[in-house]
Amino acid sequence: MDQSLKQEICTQAEIFGVRIDQSSIKKHHSQGYISQVFSAHSNVGNIIIHVVKLNQAQEHIGVHRKMKPLSDALIQFGGIPIPKVYASFRFESYTVSISDFLPGTIAGKRKDIEFDFVDDWHFLLAEVGHEIERIIFRIHSFQVEKFGWLGDDPKKGGEFENWIDFLQSEIQLWHEKINLGERQIKEEHSNLANRLVTYFNSIKSEIKYIGNPVLVHADTTNPSNILVDKGKITGILDWEYALGGDPAWEFTFKNAHSLQIYFALTRKENQQFDEDAFLYRIHLYYPLICGIWCFVHSFSPHTPLYSACRKHLDVTLQNRGY
Repeated sequence: MDQSLKQEICTQAEIFGVRIDQSSIKKHHSQGYISQVFSAHSNVGNIIIHVVKLNQAQEHIGVHRKMKPLSDALIQFGGIPIPKVYASFRFESYTVSISDFLPGTIAGKRKDIEFDFVDDWHFLLAEVGHEIERIIFRIHSFQVEKFGWLGDDPKKGGEFENWIDFLQSEIQLWHEKINLGERQIKEEHSNLANRLVTYFNSIKSEIKYIGNPVLVHADTTNPSNILVDKGKITGILDWEYALGGDPAWEFTFKNAHSLQIYFALTRKENQQFDEDAFLYRIHLYYPLICGIWCFVHSFSPHTPLYSACRKHLDVTLQNRGY
């Protein structure tokens, strides 16, 4: 972290009552795909500093707006191990969040291998999976008013009255930005963005989610977003993609959870719950969630991560006949 950014983070943190010992800031051993992670000492204890270089995707999903209010709301709601966020702000081309340092180590790592993504779980899912499913059920118990990306009031949710309208709006944006990314790397012949839209138009009548919007973390199948300490889940991290939506969206990408506990808890609350319909929506959503990761990284199309995402989307659409 360069000195000017370090100084600005410390200055901004003081506005929120957090006094950081500048000399203690050091790079954390765990880094995100598109973020840098630092640890430090402060007057509120050990903290984590996330620094993300802003692009239009982070702007669109409202990363800097949602982090602190969502943390405050979920801590009050209870039952979800989430770090307290003391501050979330923008500085030049960065968005920065400062939160509690939680005990534990990440449950695993998501790796990109050729045109697939593989999750390497460091803990047996038989040991921690049921607890993760209980926590996800609790996350989905947090009701929001509308569908879409969360803003600065988590309970209001997004801007859409129904789920399909949100997805339709997103697909149009993803189409535009993936097209731009493909042009930059001279891969227009793949027709990737058009194929994604064609797929969506062919299946949208089958997306029959009629429930109310619930809070969806949208990346809890990623083991690097879960902290484990002495066999217990101590943290659910990285809420950047949190939205109000269909709970099936949670389990779309590389889900390794059995859903046994999640389904049992859901049936207790709703005797009309249709497991087969839920699983079918997960199946329908898979190319769409591949599309969002391609969109997020399309702003840096010459990076290995965009290459991995676009290849994965390409193969996924091919496998579905698109």
